[in-house]
Amino acid sequence: VTGSLTITVEGDSATIELSVASLAPNMMHLAHLHGFEDGSEASCPPSADADKNNDGVVDLIETRDYSGITMIPFHDNPVGMEIKTETYAQADDQGNLNYSKVISVDELSSAVEGKFGIEDFNFDNFVVYVHGVDEQTTLPETVQSLPDVPARVTLPVACGELD
Repeated sequence: VTGSLTITVEGDSATIELSVASLAPNMMHLAHLHGFEDGSEASCPPSADADKNNDGVVDLIETRDYSGITMIPFHDNPVGMEIKTETYAQADDQGNLNYSKVISVDELSSAVEGKFGIEDFNFDNFVVYVHGVDEQTTLPETVQSLPDVPARVTLPVACGELD
């Protein structure tokens, strides 16, 4: 999986543009900014060290020590901060996904402070994750996910650090 994320801030507007290739085709892929509730800088996990249970897969739960938690979703309403929704972008039949959204930085900052207590909002402190593998992908039973969410949906397939 390869891709890029550009967040362009002009005044109170932030334009989020995510472009990803080589994803599982024809399926919705969750994409989010992850971070720490204390506002410290997140990073992508080093693959060898992050696989705590040695099952060969770095799952969502194993990324927390490096990247924090899911915070800002890339779907139809990022400022709403709702994670569970069916409005994330879908990869096309070639596995390409493109997402673009313009949001208010002030509204997002207020939402992040309200939900997570982060007062000094800074995009640079987050990492971006794209999640999801198709139903045919065999995962070890030890791959962890969120309660009531299949691991194939939350499995990180790409991570990028913002600067």
